[in-house]
Amino acid sequence: MSLVGREALSILLVALTLRLAFVLAFDTPGEVARGMWEWGYEAGSIATSLREGHGFANTWTRDVAPWSSGSGATGWLVPVYPGLIALLLELTDGLTRSTAWMLFVIQSVLSSFTAILVWGLGNRLGSPRAGRIAAWALALHPLAIWYAASTVWDTTFAAFAFTLVLTRLAACEKKDGPRAWSTFGLLFGVALLVNPAPLVLAPVVAWVAWRARPRFSLWIGAFVPFTLVASAVVLPWMLRNHAEVGAFSIRTNLGVELLVGNYDGADGRYARDRHPSHSPEEFRRYRELGEARYAAEAFAQATDWIAENPGRFAVLTLRRTASWWIGEDPFTDTRRDRGVSAREDPKAWAKWILHGGIGILGILGALFWARASRAPRPYLLTLFVVPPVYLVTHVFERYRWPIEPVLVLCAAWLVAKVFPRLLARAADAPG
Repeated sequence: MSLVGREALSILLVALTLRLAFVLAFDTPGEVARGMWEWGYEAGSIATSLREGHGFANTWTRDVAPWSSGSGATGWLVPVYPGLIALLLELTDGLTRSTAWMLFVIQSVLSSFTAILVWGLGNRLGSPRAGRIAAWALALHPLAIWYAASTVWDTTFAAFAFTLVLTRLAACEKKDGPRAWSTFGLLFGVALLVNPAPLVLAPVVAWVAWRARPRFSLWIGAFVPFTLVASAVVLPWMLRNHAEVGAFSIRTNLGVELLVGNYDGADGRYARDRHPSHSPEEFRRYRELGEARYAAEAFAQATDWIAENPGRFAVLTLRRTASWWIGEDPFTDTRRDRGVSAREDPKAWAKWILHGGIGILGILGALFWARASRAPRPYLLTLFVVPPVYLVTHVFERYRWPIEPVLVLCAAWLVAKVFPRLLARAADAPG
């Protein structure tokens, strides 16, 4: 095995060991004692419905009225992650510590391989040193460990899928054949069923395809096979949503997410008391109207409010932009976690510093890297095409995680290229 291969294996083993050690040290599988809703939320509720033979349905079910009555078929989430939990529930005969262990092991493996993928992406974009630094950074990244070893959401899956898509796109740019682009379309379609975030990469894919085949007739020979295969993968799911829910879409919740972030009195954060997952009144209305109609009416209300309050919407969007890149600073964050305010919680401060530091360094690295080299430019565009849908709705730190590996790679490039030059100039300065 080469030196590079041995180091890649070391990164993989270190990353996996840290994640599994976290599971053991903090006994994160013990959280299943809180029940399915408190453990798995929407994904867990849908998984329970699948296992019990009710289909992809009942998004917020728990033993509290009115949610105990179920809510019917849903397209709120895409199928892969809830389907995986349903499979684990079947294998472990219901929600047990074994269910959680199996899920966290799978997530830890994917999180560890994401570090290797980002090294490969750095290599393909002409900066193997940045890729290597980023791989180690992701292996040791506290939030990567946290999400993989304790979070029951598609966060880790989304980052893995997103990074894999970008890595294979860079490979397609070199192979440049219809078969390669069709295979990439298959991967892209599957990634959309894990998390729809890669959908916004369509312009990036189009740009890379044009760079590989800079004539319209040749470009069509790459982009069309990609589009047709990717569409064929997601089409059955969209047809299912149309038949069962009444919406021909990959996910059905955009209107609701837009409304819970934009209304009189909004502060830029997610308003759980206006969401059907926590508001009894909204849940009853959701059941009465059905998911598609409820989401459509929410979208209409939100867009009407935005049209009537453009200045307020701009302010909220700026706040959400700050939260996306820098995070919720503990001084102004009013949220409480198990009775402890963010200002009093050292973990909240550490998370804010880490999230904001990577956000700032990543953006600076992307700008300098794009200026220094043509090769990474389309891939760096991903940092700017993913956020908008969240910036107009609402933001949690984990929503940024699909692009976190790219941000870390850009920050690593800055560390590898720019900082040494600045230090050298400082050392050569007179006096």
